[in-house]
Amino acid sequence: MISFAASKPAIVAGLLAANEIMELGLSRKDLYQTAWRMEGHGDNVGAALYGGEILSAPGVADASCLSAQVDLDLRAVVFIPEMTGATHAARAALPPTIPLTRRGLPACGPILI
Repeated sequence: MISFAASKPAIVAGLLAANEIMELGLSRKDLYQTAWRMEGHGDNVGAALYGGEILSAPGVADASCLSAQVDLDLRAVVFIPEMTGATHAARAALPPTIPLTRRGLPACGPILI
């Protein structure tokens, strides 16, 4: 995972600096959980904190590093649609039973996979 948004590494850098300067003694796992709560995307802050490819899942306390020196025999699958659409139009197409919040829409992710 490569994050081009500067906020993710900035959050992680701030937490790492505070941990060192204030001698908080927080573990990487603690820093990861705090960064995830602040930023909202565990994979993004995980890549900034741990480096490499990160797998994160809601309800799982720590990230799984996928780029360890273990061959996971993974394959990348990329879907590039011929047509694109606006996010607001896609959200409008969802039934009203799916709340458009950080909890509602991301909860549908495992279903879509």
